[in-house]
Amino acid sequence: MQRAVQLILPSWTGARIEPLAGDGSNRSYVRILHDDGHRVAMVLAADDLHGGKAEEVGSGVTDDQLPFVEITELLTTAGLPVPIIDGWSSDEGVLIMEDLGSLHLADCFTDGISPLDHYRAALDQLVVFQSSRFPPESVIARRGYGFDLWLWEFEHFVEYGIEARQGIEPSSYPRTELMSSFADLSRMIAECPRVPVHRDFHSRNLLIKKGQVRWIDYQDALMGPALYDVASLLFDAYVNIDEVHCRELFSGYLSQARERSVPVSDHSEELLNVIAVQRMLKAAGRFVYFRDVKGLSGYVEHIPGLMKRVAGIVTNLDGQVPALDRAFALMLPLVPEWAGG
Repeated sequence: MQRAVQLILPSWTGARIEPLAGDGSNRSYVRILHDDGHRVAMVLAADDLHGGKAEEVGSGVTDDQLPFVEITELLTTAGLPVPIIDGWSSDEGVLIMEDLGSLHLADCFTDGISPLDHYRAALDQLVVFQSSRFPPESVIARRGYGFDLWLWEFEHFVEYGIEARQGIEPSSYPRTELMSSFADLSRMIAECPRVPVHRDFHSRNLLIKKGQVRWIDYQDALMGPALYDVASLLFDAYVNIDEVHCRELFSGYLSQARERSVPVSDHSEELLNVIAVQRMLKAAGRFVYFRDVKGLSGYVEHIPGLMKRVAGIVTNLDGQVPALDRAFALMLPLVPEWAGG
């Protein structure tokens, strides 16, 4: 690490290095402290260095270029609040950038009160992102959510969120029928017009620096439905926005999105809820994967809350999405939060 600092910030001799808490990715982070200031260094995984697919399965990119650097440049040009990059060393596998601090949007909830101004700002920024036009050769424009990726994410939930979590054999329940219902939902979502998508737009990937919302962890950005990032933010795995505020924020987003010609569905609330279910199921599967494959056990504590919110959405939709009802009925005895309901 000291060698990387010397290569990128040659005047920072003797900088102090402090590890930072990581996330579920293969990357790690440290804070670099020096009399001249402080920075954050991202220590890159092999896939980041060599243009491989995102760990969760990506689509459409086989570059030598570092996606994080290219996407940062694209988002900076679009006027979005991403960190400034000082430089990076492919040999050392280290990228050094602006330190945005440690105050996440999730930390701004007080006594259950949502920091609505920050949420409004984040959604306004999101509309700018979604209405941006990136070059067709850019990494964002060349990869995207399609039917196969949606279905893979549903199957990832089945594999980890049901089978691994509950110790259930695939042959012991109607898995084929369940995946057929998920295929119908995947087709429904895949038909949506595509815009730029952050892919992990939630309260732990939005930092607050000097009162402003700043973005991190956008290296998997791709093309997908406009409501995906909205669902990620409003139906976050880590915090729960009450229904009244959620509707208020969504209404404000729709107004801004339509004003800037972002393609949102005429059935936007129904579609938001379907994508929210997909996103929460995916998160639950990832959290079990983190525990079982990466030894990161803390994430699974969020699964019961996610499952209860999924059940609430299915109930509120009241039969509007038959494929979702079929999937829910098939999963009902397999999910402990639902089995006793």
